[in-house]
Amino acid sequence: MRQMFMMRLFIVYLAVSLLAWGGSVLPQADFGFSVTSALMAQDTEEEAVEEDSEEDVEEDGEAEDAEAEDAEAEDAGEEADGEAAEDEGEEEDAADGEEAESADEETSSEETGDADASAAAIPSAPAVPTTPQTDLKSIFRTMDSFGGFAALWKILAAIIIYLAWVFSTDWMSTDCIRYGFNGKKWIPTAYGAFWGGMILFWAIPFFWVSYLFLVAGWVVPLAMFVRMHNQDLSSGEQVLTPEHLRFVFARLMSYVGVKVDTKVRDRHEVGFPVVLNPHGKNKVDTEQWRIQARAHAGFPNAREIISKLMVVHPEGFMLDYTANGVTSRYLLDGVWNSSEAFTRELADPALQALKILSGMKPEDRKNKQEGAFRIDFEYEYTYPEDRLKVKQAEDALKATLAEENKAKIREMERNVEKAKEAVRAPEKRKRSVLVHFTTQGVQGGERAIFLFEQEKIPFKALADLGMSEEMEQKIRTQMKAEKGFMVFSAPNTSGLRTTMKLTLLKTDRYTREFYEIDDGIHEYDEVENVTKVPIHSKDIDFWRSEMRSLFLKDPNVVIARDIPSPDVMNDMLDEIENEERFMITTVRAKDAAEAILRIMATKCDAEKWVRNLNAVVCQRLVRKLCEHCKEAYLPPVETLRQIGATEKIHIFRTPTPVQPKPGEKPQEPCPECRGLGYAGRTAMFELVIIGDETRKVLLHSPKLELVRAALKKDGNRFMAAEGMRLVREGVTSLQELKRALS
Repeated sequence: MRQMFMMRLFIVYLAVSLLAWGGSVLPQADFGFSVTSALMAQDTEEEAVEEDSEEDVEEDGEAEDAEAEDAEAEDAGEEADGEAAEDEGEEEDAADGEEAESADEETSSEETGDADASAAAIPSAPAVPTTPQTDLKSIFRTMDSFGGFAALWKILAAIIIYLAWVFSTDWMSTDCIRYGFNGKKWIPTAYGAFWGGMILFWAIPFFWVSYLFLVAGWVVPLAMFVRMHNQDLSSGEQVLTPEHLRFVFARLMSYVGVKVDTKVRDRHEVGFPVVLNPHGKNKVDTEQWRIQARAHAGFPNAREIISKLMVVHPEGFMLDYTANGVTSRYLLDGVWNSSEAFTRELADPALQALKILSGMKPEDRKNKQEGAFRIDFEYEYTYPEDRLKVKQAEDALKATLAEENKAKIREMERNVEKAKEAVRAPEKRKRSVLVHFTTQGVQGGERAIFLFEQEKIPFKALADLGMSEEMEQKIRTQMKAEKGFMVFSAPNTSGLRTTMKLTLLKTDRYTREFYEIDDGIHEYDEVENVTKVPIHSKDIDFWRSEMRSLFLKDPNVVIARDIPSPDVMNDMLDEIENEERFMITTVRAKDAAEAILRIMATKCDAEKWVRNLNAVVCQRLVRKLCEHCKEAYLPPVETLRQIGATEKIHIFRTPTPVQPKPGEKPQEPCPECRGLGYAGRTAMFELVIIGDETRKVLLHSPKLELVRAALKKDGNRFMAAEGMRLVREGVTSLQELKRALS
């Protein structure tokens, strides 16, 4: 409604402006009417009279010259008697000329008298019935000398101010609604001031003076509102500040492809592509830590060290302080890799600054200290998938060259060119990570460990994690059980939360009631149609009471991760046997057999546990070979038999280092994996279904190796078999599989 009203108001204003402009333009047209035409005709008559008088003056001068000649002729006649007749003729002519001259003088005097009489009669004509008309053209030019009072360019200037007022007033109205400002005060003020200025704009006949009133009617209430707005809101919500204007300018420039930094950086944010900020719940403390850390001499050193270690996009890094220097390692894909060394002169002040930034004691180098801070890292993303397509096209071209098929070779060459043209230009990106910082004194020095909080990767299906379709179908079948216990397990930081979430998403949650315990310590993603039950206490009696209240709601499925007590476990087992409920839990373990024994070690009712356990899912992460540099080879027969291959196949491994010949430069490492041979990780799974043989062993001799043997007798396949599948498919190497399973 507000926009429609302002649009109608704009149409009315535009119509009035065009009418005013038309009034200033029409008098300039020659239509043969109005006082302007009459005055122009009068001017023409006066010019004609002046020309006639000038001609009379010229004739009088010629007559005087003729008289002078006649006088000379008379003198000559007196001396020469023989010329008497000529003299008499000349005298007669002179007489005739005098008579003509006197007649001309009388005529001109009469005309002059008539003109004077007519001129005298014009101003004193009281009997003219018509009223005097106004010359609009002369009035507009008198009022302003720049094209007329209502010149088109002046109307356009006023329309620009009007549109700016419409935009700002609409923003003021929206802002009053959003932040609860007094709209009944500010909106009428904006309307009254502007339209008062508009009236003065059309009333005052001097453009620049009137235009100042119009601008003031728009700017003054807007400036008052902005001042009030900025006083009540935080810096990020303030407007017309230098930061806000810079942001607006950057946004406008982005439309033409020009990137402008929206923030003016201080000296602690330039130079190295990292920005370090404290992290904590108390804003007063964190601000104090930030100021003290930035004032420390080692703060630039800390930024330098972190910027060098962040190049590889690690999951964390470690600094080991010894008497000889400081060595560093970075964690990538679950493996610690060596990095460059730093001097104590550089690293000691850096560690002190980071301790201050994290709210720790910089002078304490023996006791264990924990803190956290945040790293904002700017880097250049180069789209490795595009370069991989180029490599694949080049490999296909090399394979085609051996066939000597010219048509196919030309086609492969075109594919290579298309792949190269499709490579996108690098772009600037930013990464923000929360760092959990721990220091501990060790023998001979101090160790500082920086672990990054894992970023969530938006997986959509279990297949994206590396799970085979066959295993996925088996897990779905187990999740349909009406009663029993199902366990999900994995080592720490191995993606157990992600697997649990995707499994629940693939389970029917609409025909059965799902409930999940929220312990208030661990944060888990929400899943649709899974109701969370908060139990934010470590008291076991409180837990048992809340669990009994939950069971009164008659749930079909209850999810309780990391069960805190054998008493709670026994209550859940009783519900399974008495009410036929399906329970899901999690435990940290390397394989399924270890997961089963870990829960039994909590001293829960072993018979009930063994009797109601249905299945266990376990997973581990394994590094994937770099697609840009992995090399194929034909393994020995023993290796083929080991990985379960029924025929000779090529498998892949990391590239074999090539020793440079004398005088040659060493081979450059792969830019994608930086010479590691691996990039990224995938999961390998095992699903074991508890059979009779396994139940017997668990009840009578629950030992790890015996349980594994019993699980195998029940027809289960272990994680190594899934790992061999990944080796055969070229996803990982045999060496990496052995490392992951060890």
